Amino acid sequence: MKIKHLTIASVALAVLTTASAQAAVIAGWDFSQFKVPGNAAGGSSPLGATNASLDPNGAGVESGFIGQATFNNAVLLPTAGISQNCDRTTGTDGCAPPNVDGPVRSNRSEPFDLDRPSFDAFSILREEGQTYTHRYGMTATGPVDVVFRTVAGYTGGASNWKVTFGGRMLTGTTSTVDVAFSSDGVSYTNYGTVNLTLDDELHEVTLDPAAYGAGYVRLSLDAASGQPVIDNVAVEAVPIPEPAAIAQLLSGVACLLGLARLRR
Repeated sequence: MKIKHLTIASVALAVLTTASAQAAVIAGWDFSQFKVPGNAAGGSSPLGATNASLDPNGAGVESGFIGQATFNNAVLLPTAGISQNCDRTTGTDGCAPPNVDGPVRSNRSEPFDLDRPSFDAFSILREEGQTYTHRYGMTATGPVDVVFRTVAGYTGGASNWKVTFGGRMLTGTTSTVDVAFSSDGVSYTNYGTVNLTLDDELHEVTLDPAAYGAGYVRLSLDAASGQPVIDNVAVEAVPIPEPAAIAQLLSGVACLLGLARLRR
């Protein structure tokens, strides 16, 4: 019977651990709000997020209150392209042939959010009133800093921060994206440099593991020797369960153990 008690407790602990370790898209940007290339209508800075796990629909207007992207005037408005079905589960290399069906198609969905809308979920965006819904990416012809601010939205904040995005060069020989993270939007820590190629590739950079109520991811695009383009930027983290939720689960475990004792 003691073994049974331990089994029940072990299962409950496993559920608790799994629930607390599940990553989520805190906020994501597909840059679909842009009207047409070269026109900022509907997509100027700051640019609201279009995807968020805490958005009731997973994508839509509410996401814009969870994440905001700010950038300087050096950012050109996105390159047009119609994307076909393609996501990170198909692999990271050669997700889209150069200049075919849009410049960047990788990272359109997350493996842990398969029950949520993918990036470019235009039907939901249109239903919620978004005027412009196009599959564009963000590009630059000069040095550009883009800051993606997210609010975790959980009582305990979120930990194990990470950023993923699709990226490639449109033209040129070399182009890089420097990645930095901050919890206050003032003091940033660098977390490496991504080298873009002419192939559409998914890029994933692990950031600060600590828990914060908000996160700021800065992507610095270098266009000195090539024109970069990024798309479907996702700021990801592991939500920290609310103390009340943990207490409720532990209370349930205690009840299970109590019932097990009564049945001995």
